[in-house]
Amino acid sequence: MDVLLHLNNELSSQVKSIAKYNGNSIDTFILKVLENCVSNIENKTWKQEIVDFQGFPNLIPFENYRNELLEPKDDPFV
Repeated sequence: MDVLLHLNNELSSQVKSIAKYNGNSIDTFILKVLENCVSNIENKTWKQEIVDFQGFPNLIPFENYRNELLEPKDDPFV
C-alpha cells in the first residue's frame, strides 16, 4: 500500500532530522513509527517485567503513613 502524507513545515523538519540522526530514510523512519504505534495498540497488556515485579522487600508500604495525614479543615467539595 502506498500512503501520501502532507506534513506541516515544523513536523516535516522534525521527521527529517530524527530520521537523519538515526541513519534512516524518512520512509523507513515513518514505517518504524507506525509499526511501533500499531504494536502498542495491539499489545494492551502490561510488559512481563512489570507483571513479575514483586516490589522492594525493604521498602515500607506508603499506606503505613496514612495515620500521619491531617484531616482537611474544610472539605472543598461540599
